Amino acid sequence: METLQRLADKREQAAARAMADALRQLQEQRGRMEGLSGFRQEYAQRLIENGRQGMGVNRLRDHQRFLERLDEAQLQQVEAIRRAEEACTQQRQLWMLARRNSATYDRLAEQYRQAARHEAERREQRETDEHATRHHAND
Repeated sequence: METLQRLADKREQAAARAMADALRQLQEQRGRMEGLSGFRQEYAQRLIENGRQGMGVNRLRDHQRFLERLDEAQLQQVEAIRRAEEACTQQRQLWMLARRNSATYDRLAEQYRQAARHEAERREQRETDEHATRHHAND
């Protein structure tokens, strides 16, 4: 029973680590999105400022293409965040299942220990009674 209990505990710990890794990856993806969004906003602002000072058509077109690539990168990042959120949800479900299994084995082990204690107490009481009966019979 203890071997099964230890195995269930190890599985729960592994699931908890996997869930923590998934959460960390989600935070990293969100951080990348914030960085991309901030960079795009700064770049667009610089384009506006440079445009006010005068800019050639080719240079303006290059800046607009770069903004389009940043927009595409943001869309890809939105998808990466969605996948990371799904991974978090899945890892959380796996952890919860492992936690339930571990708790079940913990309860079973406690019931087994309790039954063993009761059996030992009954055996001790029976031996005490037999000893008292023998002692009383010898008197």
